[in-house]
Amino acid sequence: MLSPSEKRIYDWIKSDTTRPFCSKDITELPKKCSSGSARNIIFRLKGLKLIRLFCRDIFAFYVLESADTSAIKKPITLSHMVGNNLKCVQINFGALLDSLSFEELCKVHNVRLTFVAEGLYESFLKSEVINPAPSSKDILFGNFTWSKHRSLDVILHHNGTVSFRLNCSSCPVESSALGFVCMAAFLGGVRNELLSAWKKVCQEVSEEKILRVEDWKIVQWHYGRDSAQEFSGDRFNITFKMWCGELARIYVHEQDKLQKLRMEIIQNPDKMLRDVMAEKLNLCCSRCKCRWCTRQS
Repeated sequence: MLSPSEKRIYDWIKSDTTRPFCSKDITELPKKCSSGSARNIIFRLKGLKLIRLFCRDIFAFYVLESADTSAIKKPITLSHMVGNNLKCVQINFGALLDSLSFEELCKVHNVRLTFVAEGLYESFLKSEVINPAPSSKDILFGNFTWSKHRSLDVILHHNGTVSFRLNCSSCPVESSALGFVCMAAFLGGVRNELLSAWKKVCQEVSEEKILRVEDWKIVQWHYGRDSAQEFSGDRFNITFKMWCGELARIYVHEQDKLQKLRMEIIQNPDKMLRDVMAEKLNLCCSRCKCRWCTRQS
């Protein structure tokens, strides 16, 4: 029998069976939990034979016990790693990266946002419009489609937190004014849906009960860029820890049978969306002179 936190993490793991994960990837736990909670839950899931070790380097990476490892990117490393389905090679990363050109703008995907709405969970629970999950007690408000390769899960937690998972690995959002405006507009529409549903079960709810989109907190996103041209080499996945403490990845991303090299950083801003967007736009504008990013004097 899994605890609510264990069930929440296990459901998150099952949502993407094609990529190995480590404890640093997990953002589904309440902030009050200790840094070791994710590792402890992973060890328990492993003990229950729900997940298994895939490889070990600086961090231990796991996959679902039932995962088809032939469909998972094979890690390549210059140092020793242990696990199954691995190969160890010597490659010149400088030469590899110099041989490729990359897209001009960085992009974000796997975006995780949260905010607190007091009384929202209780209102839905009392109305019995949507039943909570038996183990985690979370309420899945809905799955919203932005475009063909972009979808959003909205989850209500019993502690009052509302989580948003924007899954768009195959179609990342540009880190530009246009990209962020489009993302904020889509999230704003979902906010209106949530507010309308709340008002139907609790008429005295006011507009201010749900924060504006720009005040939502970015918990995590993957920030990086793809190669401009197709990558024809073997598929690989490299994860390493940067000097600043953030995890970075270089891997081959495949979409519609087209392979590209992707470089990204797993960032945990823990800041309001408006502040994170401003930081990224300042960085973008310092490098780009496109009409969407040019700042007015």
